[in-house]
Amino acid sequence: MALVPSTKHRPSPEKAAAGFEYLRYAADHAKLPWFAIGGIDVDNLADVLAAQVDRVAIVRAIMEADNPTLVTQYFVSQLARIQTLRTINPV
Repeated sequence: MALVPSTKHRPSPEKAAAGFEYLRYAADHAKLPWFAIGGIDVDNLADVLAAQVDRVAIVRAIMEADNPTLVTQYFVSQLARIQTLRTINPV
């Protein structure tokens, strides 16, 4: 299952983005593994992770970056950081 959190770059203009509240709902209730995908970038990753998202798929922010390696390292570091924090302080 994939949920699009951002209205910034959703795959289909006629389909609404899920929004951060819906991501939180999915994190609390979904029985199947799912990914947040679409419009995730360095500006909103913290909001996505604050919604208790465990899995993200990030394409455009990496592909369009001036330095894709650096941006990828940032995303990986933030995902590792939040997983460490969740291990220490489970919600």
